[in-house]
Amino acid sequence: MATDETEKIEALEKRLESLSEELAQYRAELRAARAGSDLSMRKQRRCPSCGDRKILFAKEILDGDQGRSPMAVAQPSIWSGKRIGLFQGYFCGSCGLVEWYIKDVKSFPVDGKTVVLLEENTPDPEGAYR
Repeated sequence: MATDETEKIEALEKRLESLSEELAQYRAELRAARAGSDLSMRKQRRCPSCGDRKILFAKEILDGDQGRSPMAVAQPSIWSGKRIGLFQGYFCGSCGLVEWYIKDVKSFPVDGKTVVLLEENTPDPEGAYR
């Protein structure tokens, strides 16, 4: 009888070890899948808030300046009409969620004053409350 119970315990221990290895494998696969996922409307063509697929794209967003100028992050000179960091947006046609993007982000200057690069552990320069 003791041998029978010992065999059952050994079988359960092997099964537990096998399930632990399988769980570790699934966790690794899940981490890899999450790392490569982009849950934005721009990438998925689905709203992350309501799940609807009615996504609208605005190639240009106009500023409050009587709706004649494209909205941008900066205008380097008051004498020039040139603006940098032009905004574009993706909108959910059902719930209204908006994602903002800068059209020309690769050419946007990070000057340390107007635009600051925040590293992973850099505190917010404006603090928690603005």
